[in-house]
Amino acid sequence: MRTSHGALLAVAMVVMAMLSTGICTEFPPEYACSKILYSSGCDDRCPDECFSQLKGDGLCIGEACQCSYLCRPPPSDI
Repeated sequence: MRTSHGALLAVAMVVMAMLSTGICTEFPPEYACSKILYSSGCDDRCPDECFSQLKGDGLCIGEACQCSYLCRPPPSDI
C-alpha cells in the first residue's frame, strides 16, 4: 500500500509542477496574444507579473519578459 501512495504522490507532484510552470498552458493560435511586458532585463518576476497583469504565461526571451495570454474568449459550446 505504501508504494501506491508514494507513486500517487509523485504523479501529483509532477502534475502540479507542470501546471505551475505553464507547460500545460497553451492557447489556440486564433485566441492567443503576446505582449512584451519589459525589455530591460528579465528575471524570475516575469511569470508572476504576466499572470497578475494579463492572466498569462510569462517567459524570458533574451532580456525581455514576453507574456502569452488569452486575448479573445473562445466561443462557448451551447
